[in-house]
Amino acid sequence: MATVIAELGRGLDRAWERLGAGWRGVLRGVQNALTKYTPVETEPVNAQAGWPWLPPAWGVLPGEVMETSRSIVVHIELPGLNRDDFDVEISEHELRVRGEKRIDGSYDAESYYLRERAYGRFERVVALPPNVDTSGARASYRSGVLTVELRKRSARPVRYLRVQ
Repeated sequence: MATVIAELGRGLDRAWERLGAGWRGVLRGVQNALTKYTPVETEPVNAQAGWPWLPPAWGVLPGEVMETSRSIVVHIELPGLNRDDFDVEISEHELRVRGEKRIDGSYDAESYYLRERAYGRFERVVALPPNVDTSGARASYRSGVLTVELRKRSARPVRYLRVQ
């Protein structure tokens, strides 16, 4: 009996280790895309359930940064937003998207069984590579995806110094 209990304990330890490793992998994969939403208004209470149907305070706005022969292209997914719901700010080192995702007022709180979508104000920052030229940046938004294209800065020639 003691060996069965010991083996069960080792099995549970291995399961917890695998579960922890899996969650760490998920968090590593979305750590930059994980975005905090600050609520703008309070949610009504679901009278039947007796507790508020609060949406999550965190959401994922995944992005990607890629390089072509002439440019750096950034894509950020902004599902459920219209073009007027967010602003794009660019500096030499980062792209910043700020906005607000509003709750659709056509449903009342008593009709929800599941609420996994985040609402409120958000800010998503994407680090840019050092070789971008922000002066000619272009942005477009289609099908819930923001695309920003930046020219690459020409490579500066290497300068050698004579050591004395």
